Amino acid sequence: MDEQRVVARGGTAYAVMHADLHIHGRGKASYRLTRIEPQPAQTPVRPDWPGTRLAALWLHGPDFPRTGDAAEAAAADLARSGWVVLSARIEHGTAEHPAQLVPPGAPGVVIIVDGADDWSVAELCWLLSNALVHEPGLPVRLLLTASTMDGLPELRAALANVQAGVSALPVPA
Repeated sequence: MDEQRVVARGGTAYAVMHADLHIHGRGKASYRLTRIEPQPAQTPVRPDWPGTRLAALWLHGPDFPRTGDAAEAAAADLARSGWVVLSARIEHGTAEHPAQLVPPGAPGVVIIVDGADDWSVAELCWLLSNALVHEPGLPVRLLLTASTMDGLPELRAALANVQAGVSALPVPA
């Protein structure tokens, strides 16, 4: 399993390996990007992605396992076309040597953020500032799961200056 883990302790941390991340703060949590192989779901979810290079889908519903399944189903659909699927999660701990997450020539990247409504605005902004998200010519799809739509305005604000398509999709219980 490929992964990139970055931790900031007492200042600023930088990690670069085909992407970068800058974390500022004292003893703040970092996030880990891990390459995963999503499992196809029985009920596929095929979102109507906008034609932009960067697009985000806020999958929300009261049944957290179903929102996670919906995100994996949408990611699995893109993975069948060769897209690289990454999972992002907040993590406390020590830094490990970063691995190459996205091989050259990959047609695109999907980043799944489970429990995005539990991420602070700052944590979400740091994820969105990762150079991988803004790599020219590399389409990126963000799949964010949440129990409510409360965090959607912050996501829209964080992506406002990069002309990203942002939409929401309710996932029924």
